[in-house]
Amino acid sequence: MAEQDEDRELLYVIRTMEVLMGSGIGLEGALTSIARGGYGCISSDLAKVMKNAQAGKALVDELRRIQKRAKSSAYKRLLNTMIENIVSNTDIVKTLKNQGGREEEKRTEKV
Repeated sequence: MAEQDEDRELLYVIRTMEVLMGSGIGLEGALTSIARGGYGCISSDLAKVMKNAQAGKALVDELRRIQKRAKSSAYKRLLNTMIENIVSNTDIVKTLKNQGGREEEKRTEKV
């Protein structure tokens, strides 16, 4: 069930991050916004990540911890995208657009 919950919310999370980060909000700001709720289990995961990061733990380590527990391969990919952005300063908005497109295609195929 957890994998379905992650997959159900994932496209909305990706699109929200794409809009926020495309308009100049940083990764931490986008994660905080999503953590405030409305995205089911992903909001819960990111709330824990941000709480621990604010307590002094490394954001990358917290994202990796969530990635290890994630059930959905698409959710793991999103978390890896965030980690890569922090570590390598990648173009996350472009990657989010690609991932969002892939998730939309998967949903269309299911229907």
